[in-house]
Amino acid sequence: MSGCAPSKVKIHGKVMRAGKPLQVSPSVYVTLSFVEVGHAGQSFSASFHHEQGTYDIVLPPAKYKAKFVMVEKLGKGAKPPVLSDLKEEFDFLASKEVQIDTP
Repeated sequence: MSGCAPSKVKIHGKVMRAGKPLQVSPSVYVTLSFVEVGHAGQSFSASFHHEQGTYDIVLPPAKYKAKFVMVEKLGKGAKPPVLSDLKEEFDFLASKEVQIDTP
């Protein structure tokens, strides 16, 4: 049936930090998740591609806020983790490319 909204959308793009793609070693823990606005319990995690600094995710069309976590090293001498609820809201109503800027 034409004119119907898609049941899932594919979102992909670059994760940016300090104006550059976030390219890190696979040993660095990175997670980018999206929480549907108005549905606080529903969260979707993106696949993060360390060497390219890119991500992709398939989720239901809606408005989302992003959460970003990066832990560079565990144990003695570890850097503090980067934990951030990104302020921007994203309208993911159709498949598209979206750049995510992180702290």
